[in-house]
Amino acid sequence: MKPDDRLRPRGKRIKEKLREKLSTILIVAGIVVILFPFATEGYGYFSSLQMMKAWDKQAASQKQQAEKVRKNQDRLISLGKLPEEEAIIGGSLAKKTSSKKKDQLILKPFPKTKITIPKIGVDQVVLEGSGPETLQFGPGHYIATANPGDKGNCGIAGHRVTYTHPFNRLDELAKGDMIILETVDYIYEYQVENMMVTDPSDVSNLQPTTDPRVTLTTCNPKYSAKTRLNVVGVLVNSKPQHVSIVRTVKEIFSDKKKEVKKPRGSRTYEELIRDLKKARGAIKKDQLDVNAYIELSRTALELDRYAEAYQALKKAELIEPVSPDILELHAAFNAKKAFLQNKIEADRTDVIGKDDPMLYLELGRFYYETDDFQNAADVFRRATDIYPYIVDAFVYEGKACEKLGNDDLAVESYRRALVYDPTSSDASDGIKRIQNKKPANVSDINRLHYELRPQ
Repeated sequence: MKPDDRLRPRGKRIKEKLREKLSTILIVAGIVVILFPFATEGYGYFSSLQMMKAWDKQAASQKQQAEKVRKNQDRLISLGKLPEEEAIIGGSLAKKTSSKKKDQLILKPFPKTKITIPKIGVDQVVLEGSGPETLQFGPGHYIATANPGDKGNCGIAGHRVTYTHPFNRLDELAKGDMIILETVDYIYEYQVENMMVTDPSDVSNLQPTTDPRVTLTTCNPKYSAKTRLNVVGVLVNSKPQHVSIVRTVKEIFSDKKKEVKKPRGSRTYEELIRDLKKARGAIKKDQLDVNAYIELSRTALELDRYAEAYQALKKAELIEPVSPDILELHAAFNAKKAFLQNKIEADRTDVIGKDDPMLYLELGRFYYETDDFQNAADVFRRATDIYPYIVDAFVYEGKACEKLGNDDLAVESYRRALVYDPTSSDASDGIKRIQNKKPANVSDINRLHYELRPQ
C-alpha cells in the first residue's frame, strides 16, 4: 500500500478499486461482443469442413459397398433374377433431363446432402442425378427438381433391392413418419403425407409444388419392376446446423428484400383478411353499397383472389358506371396483369428446369377468373409445353376451352391430364361434365390441388 493511500478514507479506496474492476470487466465484455460473430462464423466454417469430410468418407464407403456386390448383382440381373430397376425408378423425367447436355443446364447447385429415415434405418449420402451410373452408389436427386428445404418438390430416387438398396424397406413407412435431409448448413425434417403406387410412365408426383416437399421413388414390389412406389413428405421443421450471427443477419436482410417485392401494398396479410371480411359484411347489410364493392375488389386483388375481385368490380360498375375509384381499379387489374407478364418474360429461357411454371399458372388463372378465356387457354398451353407433366395446367386449359365452347379441345386436355395422373378427379369430372353438357363453374378452378394464393 502506498503512503498516500493510508491518508485517504477507506471507503474511497474501496470505491476506486471497484471502479477499476468494473472498467476491466466492461473492456473484456466489449472485446467478447466484437469477437463473438467472427468466432461463431469461424466455428461454423470449421464445422462445415468437418461435416464435408465426414460425408465424403461416407460417400466413399457407399461406393466401396456398391462395388463389392456389383459384379454378383449384374450377373443376377442378366439371368433375370433381379429387376433392371433403372427403367422403373428414373422414368420419363430422368430420360428427359439426361437427354440434355450437362453444360446446357443452368440450375441451382445441389448441396451436399444426407438422407436419414430413422424408422427403416436409412442413412446415406444423396448424389446428384438419377441415372444408372449414379444410383449404383446410393440414392440420387432428380436434376430438374427442387433442392432440400427449398420451395418446390425435391425428388430423390433409390434402388429397392440392388446395389446399396437404400429404399429396400420404403413400403414400411406410414403417414407421420420422419424423413430427414441434412445439408452442411441446415437439417430439414419432412413428415410423410401419403404413399402411392403408380405406373412407371406416371411422373406426376414429381411435378413442381408451391410448398416445400420431398418425393422418394423406387420400384415396387420388391424383386419386380412393374410399378413405382412414391412416398411424399411435407416440410414440418428446419433448423441450422450451427449458430452464426453473420448468416442470421444476412437472412434477416434477405427476408426484408423479399417482403418489399411482394405486390401486396402496405397492408399485412392479416389486415387484408380483416378488410375483406369487413367489406363482405357491409355488402350483406346494403347490396347497393358501391364503396363496399370497390373495397372488396381492391382487397381481393391484393390477395390474388381474382374471381372475387373481378365480380365485385363488375357489380360496382353496375351501381356507379363512371367513378374515379372504378377507373383506378381497372388500372390496378392492368398493372397486376403486366406484373405477371413481366415476371414471365424476365424468367423466360430455353433451358430445362429454369422456367418457373407457377408463373404461367398464376397468369393463366388471372385471365380465367377475369373472363378472358382465350388468353387463359393460350397461357396454360404454354405451361404444358415447358413442363408437360403438370396436371393442373392441362385441367386449367380444359376449363378455359369449355368456356370458349371448344369441347373437343377441352376433352383432349382433360385426357392428357389423366395420362399423367389417372386419379385426377378434376379431369374426369370435366369429361363427364362435357358429356352431360353441364357448364363449367368459374369457382371450380379454385379447388384444384395446388393453390396459388396465400393460405
